[in-house]
Amino acid sequence: MPNAVSGWMPVRGVVFQLESGLPSEAMFLLQDFRLAVNSAIRAGLQARVSSRNALTKLAYKDFRKDHPMMYAQHLVSAFEVASSALKNYRRRLKRGAACHIPYVRRLMMKAENQAYKLDRVNGVIDLPIRAGLHVPLRLVVSRYHRRYLDDATLSLGSLTVLPDRVVIAFRKGAWKPYMPETILSLDTNERSLDGVFF
Repeated sequence: MPNAVSGWMPVRGVVFQLESGLPSEAMFLLQDFRLAVNSAIRAGLQARVSSRNALTKLAYKDFRKDHPMMYAQHLVSAFEVASSALKNYRRRLKRGAACHIPYVRRLMMKAENQAYKLDRVNGVIDLPIRAGLHVPLRLVVSRYHRRYLDDATLSLGSLTVLPDRVVIAFRKGAWKPYMPETILSLDTNERSLDGVFF
């Protein structure tokens, strides 16, 4: 279903393997991102907030000091991942299910589409680490991947980076509602058929 707010609907998260592994700078970014997510989870639990906006207002300034080498938009994405973990945790608590306080163990990071660039012809992601430092992530591109990279109707969504692969969300514009150019109205009576044409 189309997203009524954004006007876009997600299509698919496409998995790409990396040609030569993750550069060391990007691996450090994943570690820093995981640390920021877990710190945001603890801050949210203490303040009893779980929305991304609330977490951002609560902790952004302090986190900029604690993570000075992280690109600012990646930090906001860390709040989003923490928010999702907190909301899932609170839903399980309300249902009375046994659950542990959320903690992210897996190395990963998420970047919104404004926070990275993709060369769709050559299959190279330009990932900013911090101001003045970007690293290229070279993707293994097959014919399957070309279906998405070469489709100009597909827009880029979020990027998820893992130690050995990346996942790019591709999305398609929502269908435009049909707008008729003319209208014909008919009124059926017992002895006649009347119509109005606009």
